Amino acid sequence: MYKFKLMPVLLLALFLGACSNDEGVETANEAEEVDVTFNVSTLTVQNEDMDNPPLSRRATRAASSGADLKDVIHSIWINIYDGSGKFVTTLETRLNPMDETTSEDFGTFKTRLKTGTYSVRVLAEGKGTGQAYFNNSEKYMESGEGKDNGKICNSGDIETFFYAGNITISKDVNEIDLNLKRQSALLQIKIMDGKPDEVGKVTYTFKDKRDHYSVYAHYITNQIETMVITPEFVNNKLVDYEYYFPMVDSQGESKKITFTIYDTSNKVLVERDVNIMIYPNKRTIISGDLFSILNEKSLTISVDDIWESDVNVNL
Repeated sequence: MYKFKLMPVLLLALFLGACSNDEGVETANEAEEVDVTFNVSTLTVQNEDMDNPPLSRRATRAASSGADLKDVIHSIWINIYDGSGKFVTTLETRLNPMDETTSEDFGTFKTRLKTGTYSVRVLAEGKGTGQAYFNNSEKYMESGEGKDNGKICNSGDIETFFYAGNITISKDVNEIDLNLKRQSALLQIKIMDGKPDEVGKVTYTFKDKRDHYSVYAHYITNQIETMVITPEFVNNKLVDYEYYFPMVDSQGESKKITFTIYDTSNKVLVERDVNIMIYPNKRTIISGDLFSILNEKSLTISVDDIWESDVNVNL
């Protein structure tokens, strides 16, 4: 009887010992946390073909900005997701021109991550008066829910740079170089002739998309905003105008620019539309004599791609 009373106690001890060993195996197999450095590199300008008619082909030439990162970009965000797509962390920095310490290591991020494979998305801002940012809603980031998690919002007129890819972190590979590409297109308007006496003002009208995050509804609202620009006259000539279209589709996007000339009493004298194509990492330059159309002359506006081609639009 004594031996039978000890048997349950021995079985319990063996069971607890086995559990203890199993827990030790799980701990050994857990991913190890290591120091990780992300280096956002100096930007490289891509030379892409513009094959859409009626573009004429010119001798091409590769170009690299060769610029220091801090001379081109002032804000950087890095979103990191695990292998299942769940948000892990975000890293961000803003360049402060008044603080020299922020420029010394600008573009270098240090953090700690567990070894494994991650998805990385990087967004950076350059020139322009607008804003671009990741939708890092705390509500969705903590729960992992929401269809607009980590999407890019923008308020227009902002030069944007972007990177997306997968990385693997290990003990031996813990320093990652990230090379951003320009995703914005630049529109420049240069009117060459002087203002006639009967002209009071000129406007440029075009549309651009806006993606805003709603803090109340917790989703991104997509809007098309009509931009009406009234450039100034200096020494009787219109000042040059430029606008950055953020996050332009890689296949290009069509835009209609409406030129409207008013007299001194704010009455419309004439209105003309110019249809153009814009592409990421390219600038479209509209230039020509605008006021010649007041005398019913044909207005010719050339649309230049800085690297490759010209387009002549006859109105």
